[in-house]
Order: sequence, then structure tokens, then C-alpha cells
Amino acid sequence: MHEMKTKGPGTGLLIVSLIMIILLFSGDMLYGGKKEHRGRFADPWIKKVNEVFQYVGFGAIAGNAMVLFGGISLIQMRREGVCTIGAVLACVPCCTGTFISIPFGIWALISLNDRQVKRAFRNRRDGW
Repeated sequence: MHEMKTKGPGTGLLIVSLIMIILLFSGDMLYGGKKEHRGRFADPWIKKVNEVFQYVGFGAIAGNAMVLFGGISLIQMRREGVCTIGAVLACVPCCTGTFISIPFGIWALISLNDRQVKRAFRNRRDGW
């Protein structure tokens, strides 16, 4: 019964983070969608904005990777701490780059606070 409570939010975290990682690696979000014209940017400030978007993109990839790992761990019912970290990061839009992950993060946190789920995690004892 407790596995049914974690598969839904775990799958949601997994799907949303995979979609965001693919979108971030596609380049439009990673490089801010700004294109160079004849090897240089039209305005110097666009180059600075582009550099900022690169760092934000890399941060969002790292956040989504943690949400992905948390979703996988939640489906497998292993590593309660990783599941919690992934769920909390899913609730913070600047970590994942989207608002779509918030409901799945809240759902995961609610399911992680269920007594049966907590008991099942403690019975496994697979580390952090």
C-alpha cells in the first residue's frame, strides 16, 4: 500500500525533471535564446545577459538532476533523505526552472510524511 503512495509523486518528479533537462540542454534556455550576428552580439549588454543565462541554466540542470534522482529514489522507496531533498527542490522554481514541478514536490512531501511510508523507509535502512 505504501508503494502506491510514492509511485505517483515519484513518477511526476521524474517526468518533469527529465523534460526540463532536455529543454535546458536544447540550448534555447541554456544560452538565453539570444543569437549572435556575424560572430558578435549586437549590444555588449546582451553578451552579459547571455552569460548570466548560461550560469542559471547550469544551476537549473543541477537542480533538476537532484529532483530526478529524488524521483527515482521515491519510486524505489530508497534513500529517504534524497527523496526529501528532491521534493523540496521541486517546490523551488528557481532550482528547477519551472512552476510545473511545485505540485509534484508538494505531493511527494505529503506522501513522505505519511506514517506507513516513513515506516517502510525505516524498515529498509538503505543509507541516506
